[in-house]
Amino acid sequence: MKSLSKFEILSIGLMVFSIFFGAGNLIFPPALGQAAGTRLLPAILGFLLTGVGLPMLGIVAIALRGGKYTEFIASHVHPKFALVLLSVLYLTIGPLFAIPRTGAVSFEIGIRPFLAYEDMYLLSIAVAAAVISWVTIVVTHLKFRQYCARENHPTKFHALLYPFANYLCLVFLAGIILLMTQIPDMQLAVIVLPIWLILLGVGYTYRKKKA
Repeated sequence: MKSLSKFEILSIGLMVFSIFFGAGNLIFPPALGQAAGTRLLPAILGFLLTGVGLPMLGIVAIALRGGKYTEFIASHVHPKFALVLLSVLYLTIGPLFAIPRTGAVSFEIGIRPFLAYEDMYLLSIAVAAAVISWVTIVVTHLKFRQYCARENHPTKFHALLYPFANYLCLVFLAGIILLMTQIPDMQLAVIVLPIWLILLGVGYTYRKKKA
């Protein structure tokens, strides 16, 4: 077995610390202690079991498998189920929950107090309009490149990391929408956005038929 250097141990330790330590680790324990009141010992034991013990067992299990936990899970269930399960877990931990929530908390604490209600209303409209524009650009580029591939017509400009960058951009834009759902003053724009898209679609279809 390869032994790790001190620098590698320090790097891995910092990475593991950054994975598990977040704002919840600063906010939740005091709130838990306040809610526990005089029943401090059961609260501490429950927190150590679920908040420390289970993550540590997960790290130990992955280490015992040599980091090949994907293959380990796929060997005990159907490979497609393992892929879907891990994908849902990663998306839930990152783009679909943690990142939007972290952004919403940062915005509410650092920016929102300096904006009036009218500013928030205009900002939500501007962000929704920008999301629509960028989704249109990204999807149009995907369709254009697919058309060029079918017609065997090479393009002069080769987009960087196509099509991965396109799908990554769409995921990022979806994260912005999820972030807006976490901010009360921007939730109206999220509700109006699909209605506006439906109206645009109906208008485009009517104009196309009329032409």
